[in-house]
This record gives sequence, structure tokens and C-alpha cells, in this order.
Amino acid sequence: MKHAEITLPVSQITLTVRRQPAGALKSLRVRAEQLNADTKPKPPVQTVQTAPGVTSYIEVINDPAHVERVAQWEQVVSQTFQDLMSECIAQVGVVSNDVLQPYLEEGRQVQASYKEMGIQVPEKIMAFTLSYIVAQAQEDMATLMFEVFGKSLPSQEMVALRRSLFPSEV
Repeated sequence: MKHAEITLPVSQITLTVRRQPAGALKSLRVRAEQLNADTKPKPPVQTVQTAPGVTSYIEVINDPAHVERVAQWEQVVSQTFQDLMSECIAQVGVVSNDVLQPYLEEGRQVQASYKEMGIQVPEKIMAFTLSYIVAQAQEDMATLMFEVFGKSLPSQEMVALRRSLFPSEV
């Protein structure tokens, strides 16, 4: 895979990244849905007599309460998807090199401090360092995600990802 150097806009840290194929995003989204499949809300069922002595059961997918539950579930799936993207970036998207070593060392120290305080943080040092040290600003993490995943997407999908990562302030 070809590597690219990027500079994060807020921290001004320069990283070497491996751009991922478009299929990786789709696979991560499918995985996020699989991880949350057991909590996906089922629509209410309405019993309807369709003929004399014949009863059918019809799912009411437009039920307002069901629509709300599905929207909440989709938010959970979206958060899982973001977490999986971050994990993928940490494992394969960022090239671990000499530039990262001081940040990884700082990450180990900060991670240990958080753990001593009983705060739940990512276990893997690269994931922790990227989220808490290198790209802690939302704009930095969004840039990192876009550079790793967005460059290989077809134009329309690239625009959609860019909009989701950099929401307008209007």
C-alpha cells in the first residue's frame, strides 16, 4: 500500500498514513451493524383479518415509537462504526515510525494515569495515543479519518464522508 504524509491541522503533527480501500469502510459499517444486531428494535406487529378466518400479522415499521427506537439504535451503530474506524486507523492506517515514538511514550504515561484514576480508555497504546495525544482535537481526528478512508472513495461517497466528519456550523 502506498503511504502518504499528512499534517494534522490543529496539533500540526505530521503522520505517515496508509490509505485504505473503499471496501474497508463498507466492511466496518457491516461489522458495526453486526455487533449491535441483537439490540436492533423489532417493529410492532398488527393483527389483521385478511379474509374470513384468515389472520395476517403485519409489521408496522412506521410506528412513531418504533421509528424513534430505530433512530436511537442507528446512533449506537454510528458510534460503533466511528470506534471501529478509529481502531482500524490505529492498527493499519497510521504507520508507526520514529516520528511517533515520543508520542507513544507520552501516551503510555498518560494512559497509565487515566487507568490509575479508574477512567476507561482504549487498551491498545496506538489507539490511545492517536485519540488522546496526537489527534485529540475533533478536526485532527476527522482529518485523519478522511485521509485514511476518504481519498479512495468515489466522489459522491467522498463528499458524504467529508460532510459527516466536518459538519457545517450553520
